[in-house]
Amino acid sequence: MFADLWWENKPYNLCPRHALRRAVEDVAAQGYSVYAGIEPEFIVMRWENGQPV
Repeated sequence: MFADLWWENKPYNLCPRHALRRAVEDVAAQGYSVYAGIEPEFIVMRWENGQPV
């Protein structure tokens, strides 16, 4: 699940999404644009007798 993390009613400073947002704002102030995408990850597993193999 993607989420913006909050702590004590304010954005959590170490949240990766907030860090990216700050970086985008910082470089935008310098005249640059940022393009980002997601990297979906998944694991394919086979189960035998209730155990992964």
